[in-house]
Amino acid sequence: MCVFDPNHRYARPGHLEKYDFEGPYVDPFNIYGLDSDKVPKIINPDEYNTERDVPTGSWDAFAVNEVDRKNLQNESFPSIRGNQTYFMSILSLRLRYIGVWISKVAANPATLWWAAKQMGLHPEIKERIKLHLERSEKIISPVIRQAWLYLFESWDAVDVDLKRDWYSLKSIIDKEGWNNIVARKYTVSRRPYLKVTQNYWPEPKPPKIKKKDLCVSDMFALNVYYPCPPDDIDIPDEWLPFVVSELRKNLEYAQLLEIENGSYDLIRISPIVPDENPDVDQTDRMIELSGKVISFVYLFGRLIKLNVSIARHEFETWPVNDDAIFCRLRIWACGNEELTSTQTFVQVITSLSSEAFWDCYHQRDLMFVLAKRLNNLPRIERKKIEVKLLKGPKKHKHDDKNEFEVIKAHNILNRITWLADKGCIFTFDLEKEINRLRKLATNWKPENAIRAVESMEVRGGAVIPDTDCSLLLIEPPGSVLSKAIELRKKNDNFLIKKDPFGGLSCKYPVRAFETLTLAAQNDEYPEWAWRTFLNCNTRKNDKPEFSEIIAKTISCYPDNAVANFINPASDWFEKSSKQLATHFPCAFETVITKFISVLRSQPQESRPAIARGNKKSDWAFEAINAPIGKIAKALFSDLLINDLKENTRFPIKWIAKVEELLSLDGDLHRYAIVIFCHNINWFYNVDPNWTETHLLSALNGNNEDDTDAFWYGFFWSASIPIPALYMQLKPYLLAFTKERRTTKRGQFKNLAAILLDGWGSINVRSKERFISNNEMREALLHANDNFRKDILWLFERGSKTKEKGKDNKWHKELPEFLKNVWPRQKSANTSTVSEQLCNLAFSDEKRFPDMVKIILPFITTIDRDIMLPNLRTNKDTIVDIYPLETLELLHKVLPDNVSTWPYDIEEILQRIGDADKKLQLDGRLLELKRKWNAR
Repeated sequence: MCVFDPNHRYARPGHLEKYDFEGPYVDPFNIYGLDSDKVPKIINPDEYNTERDVPTGSWDAFAVNEVDRKNLQNESFPSIRGNQTYFMSILSLRLRYIGVWISKVAANPATLWWAAKQMGLHPEIKERIKLHLERSEKIISPVIRQAWLYLFESWDAVDVDLKRDWYSLKSIIDKEGWNNIVARKYTVSRRPYLKVTQNYWPEPKPPKIKKKDLCVSDMFALNVYYPCPPDDIDIPDEWLPFVVSELRKNLEYAQLLEIENGSYDLIRISPIVPDENPDVDQTDRMIELSGKVISFVYLFGRLIKLNVSIARHEFETWPVNDDAIFCRLRIWACGNEELTSTQTFVQVITSLSSEAFWDCYHQRDLMFVLAKRLNNLPRIERKKIEVKLLKGPKKHKHDDKNEFEVIKAHNILNRITWLADKGCIFTFDLEKEINRLRKLATNWKPENAIRAVESMEVRGGAVIPDTDCSLLLIEPPGSVLSKAIELRKKNDNFLIKKDPFGGLSCKYPVRAFETLTLAAQNDEYPEWAWRTFLNCNTRKNDKPEFSEIIAKTISCYPDNAVANFINPASDWFEKSSKQLATHFPCAFETVITKFISVLRSQPQESRPAIARGNKKSDWAFEAINAPIGKIAKALFSDLLINDLKENTRFPIKWIAKVEELLSLDGDLHRYAIVIFCHNINWFYNVDPNWTETHLLSALNGNNEDDTDAFWYGFFWSASIPIPALYMQLKPYLLAFTKERRTTKRGQFKNLAAILLDGWGSINVRSKERFISNNEMREALLHANDNFRKDILWLFERGSKTKEKGKDNKWHKELPEFLKNVWPRQKSANTSTVSEQLCNLAFSDEKRFPDMVKIILPFITTIDRDIMLPNLRTNKDTIVDIYPLETLELLHKVLPDNVSTWPYDIEEILQRIGDADKKLQLDGRLLELKRKWNAR
């Protein structure tokens, strides 16, 4: 089945074991791909959101083909009348045979795994599967039978177009009002059902046939789905009792489904009394099970106001043997004194199980009800509830006894303190009980009592830094760091980040630096403290003298100590380098020497701050985030290299530092290559010999990573090489177009710009183009579609750029380029390129007819969604001025599949005929209109 289905052949690769990112990584195409299939792009394991598109025309055994269409029988066509109207049209003979085969292998988990990914199967196939499961003489796993039943149930539910029915229902209500049918349909439209979906982490292969512990979740995920039609229908008062009763039955059914599915959603119902905290996400209250419960509460509240006797009768029908949905509803209803008497209130609350009474999700609604009614109870009834409060939750089997007693004390303290704060009067001695419990919960504080009504809903919001450092100012310098750690840990609000040392580093930098130097005297160099100090925003405002002190101090520390905080230190140095080099060049040179020594002796500590993981190296990104990259960039702040002239030598002291960085091993060496190749134009202009020896040599070695690092740095600069360097790099740039290795998209964009600039520029010495016509044609022929698209886009953009007092160079060069350079081979003139060529033609109104003549011989049908934004312009433009040429282009590129044609194509075809009446009878225009009208 996976071979037959192109959606599986081209499925996203993944790990074989769920949630196991260390297990075998499998590409389905390597297992199921056909020789005739187009090889898909490679997907990196870390690119979780990347999907593959199934190439157009991929073979699909389950799709209707031409042979199927030719062999259709009368029964394959639907009928307006007669017996045929009661049955689904039958499959073609070939597809029927496939359906028979599917039914025969229905007991295989792989069949279920495949079927679960489909929107449904033909009724004939479903019926065959059911018969096979019922009549098969072979032993079929109960799990398989159950899974098929779930799948059939899910398909049957999805077959009902609830949204369409909802709008139809609303239309009937608007015209005819409410009746029995409308009321039933209203409640049915909100009935939940089990829905089959793909697992959250889908596996690339189906489960094994003889898996011992096979379960439904191996084949698909099962969720309780709650239809959510637009809630814009008002329920008349006379129909409210019926609707409330039916919706209550929906909730009972939902509870059964959630229990069957083993879902945690049953216990995670949002509180009925909303949390007013603005950080609480209110979204969950209106969706899924919580949304249905709260919607029911709203309607039931209306029913209480309408007729409390009917509402009380409805309340009495609610199930009393659950701790979830109706437990919550009973708790909430007890807050209404008109609905529930004192006796009913006490009975409901005291009959709650220990689990329900102490449930953290029920807690908010329960506490508000108790606060409202506790004082109005007779003393003896109040004691019954107080006993439950003081008894606390039950200990579970695996709970640690000592830890449980502390947690229990916390919970009791929170509840009785909060209730007392709300004015509740207890029959027991509150102060004595609190003192007893606090002996167990020694770290409890009265302000913790607010947690008794804290919502368990998702919280969000921005993390606010708290940089109050007042308590650090009264600490002796030697204990500031330990005190800062202690204060940072004392944080009850996850949306507040306590950072007292950060505040000290910003407001009192000298005192903060003093604590770091004192710690260093004890051979302590805490990375977090140095990072906080050096990364503080106010470091950029430090006086040069203070920056000098920091630099000299760091230079005196051992290499292994500096390695501990080399990342923030190099980051600080890059930002402060200009200031240091200008005012204190000795300190500038000293700290660079120290950093290079650290990089050489502690290379493992000098990695980028952002880990690469399993991704292919992005040398530029890693270099700018690595300490060596920041140090290399800081070197360019040195005053020694100011105003260097062409073909001079670099200062010995400065270039020695550059060479030291380049001499480091492994990735550090490559990061240095990236930074210096980013400035290769400048290097080559000053000293070509040095540049060839130390940078261009990376292209001639056998180390592919060194070569990649060179190109990452070079293309990162996105600048055209100076003429002499251009000629040096030319063979490599041309060779780059023929390489099929994975590379960054931006590199090919810059490569296209550099090569096109070379083709458009004349070498002063040879009086010829830097890139000849033949060389450019070869590059276009061997490169990929993206490169060819980029070249055409550059011409389009360049042709629109106005140059003062000059004719636009690219506008003049375009005809020459298309006539004498652009390759005629079919492999280069693909659907993608044809679309770009059309856009290029439509972008030039004056030369449009000439452009059409040039490109017509080598454009082809576009086999995907066609954009052509330059075609969709206002009237009295190209379409209206040159209707014949427009028609010639469109007839050549528009495919048979009209769903891919450009937006507003009908209007454009009409404008062609209106602009030239003769074309209204042109066979090409008539053909295009026929295809469009037959869609």
